[in-house]
Amino acid sequence: MSHIDNKTREYFNNNTFEYGTKKLKYVFSFIKNNLNSSSNIIDIGSILEKIKNECNVFDLYAMDIAQSYLELAVNKINCKKISGSILDDTIVDKIPERFDCALLSEVLHHLVGKTRNESFNLAEKAIKNALNLLKPGGFLIIHEISFEPKITGDIIFYSKRFFSSFTKNRLDLFVKGFNPGEPVVSFLSYSQLKKIINSAENVDIIDENIEKNNFHPIFRLIAAQKKYRTTFVIKKI
Repeated sequence: MSHIDNKTREYFNNNTFEYGTKKLKYVFSFIKNNLNSSSNIIDIGSILEKIKNECNVFDLYAMDIAQSYLELAVNKINCKKISGSILDDTIVDKIPERFDCALLSEVLHHLVGKTRNESFNLAEKAIKNALNLLKPGGFLIIHEISFEPKITGDIIFYSKRFFSSFTKNRLDLFVKGFNPGEPVVSFLSYSQLKKIINSAENVDIIDENIEKNNFHPIFRLIAAQKKYRTTFVIKKI
């Protein structure tokens, strides 16, 4: 069974962003130090141009549900594209290759169900499927934005769910990043993300990196106390 949030796919097909590399400094450092030009990487969420420019890795695959991101990746670098969702139960069987590294960068919070619990289950499924795409000894790198306490993620999810019923637009209010409306997102706290990772079988967490991010005081209105960029490196054993 496949789960694709059509609203999220439509949003990213219509809003194709190119992201900076500063926030992924740790990710690129790990790839440089642990992979080489013969390694293959599947990027689930398409930031491949940055990997190509920053790291000496040449066998690159892009997976995305948004055709606009796949086209951007193919046009900018020589990579193979896979149109599909990491939530597709048959995706592992559809892809014959197995990879030295899979990257989930700011993907999990876009996997949304009708409720927060359903969204947690989708994040767990995505991690499980990504791990199944790895070779033995391969690495899964998860990079996510995390808010503390976890109630902040609940407020963001349900407020964006509410406003998205009235508009398809992203409503930037007062400051950048404070945007009810599309796309609906489900941010995980650090403890929630680590709990999902710890539930995976036959893996080791070999490293984690937590970078505290500053945020505008207006986020206090949604109970936010801390914001992090959290990266986990998981090895398949």
